[in-house]
Amino acid sequence: MKNQLFKYFFSLVSLLFLINLAACASMDKSECTAANWEIIGLEDGSKGRKSNYIGHHRKACVKHHIAPNLTQYLKGHKVGVQQFCTAENGYQQGKQGSKNNGVCPPNIFKEFNRGFNQGSHIYAIQTNINQVENNLNQLNQQLQQIENDIHLKEEEIINTNGQYQRREILAQIKDLQRNSKSIQFKINNLEIELYRQEETYQGLINTPYQKY
Repeated sequence: MKNQLFKYFFSLVSLLFLINLAACASMDKSECTAANWEIIGLEDGSKGRKSNYIGHHRKACVKHHIAPNLTQYLKGHKVGVQQFCTAENGYQQGKQGSKNNGVCPPNIFKEFNRGFNQGSHIYAIQTNINQVENNLNQLNQQLQQIENDIHLKEEEIINTNGQYQRREILAQIKDLQRNSKSIQFKINNLEIELYRQEETYQGLINTPYQKY
């Protein structure tokens, strides 16, 4: 059994290593040999990658004794960054929860950042809505459990003859009822908060980013 577990663990580690190696090696030999570094730079720039991303390609191609053409790469990267750094794309990036990695040059950063901030605002509201919904689910589960406990305690009273035991169970029921009211109060507040957040979210999502 231990040998089987060890083999499984070794296989898993080996697989993760190969996946990580493949992720680091962004290009194979044929790609390095036939590389158009201007196009590669353009693609990286249009994906919001910084120019130092060429290091990933260099690391992959050095094994095949091929060095990237930095001049051509930077030429293409500059064009790609222009495509990436628009207000509309900034809006989409922010709405997806992406990070602003500062790839945009000063002359176009303002427009990208304007859209990015607006998109990020929507993402933050959506994140908050998800959190409120999770909290509501947890509280509703707790409330259901308390109601089940109260029901069991009520049955226990019926089947109990001792006066002292009945008083003790009644006290427990009262505690459960107090907890139930407290949780219900929290649920009501969260439902109001959820309604407000969803209303704000719908107002923003239905308004084009250029106009709000």
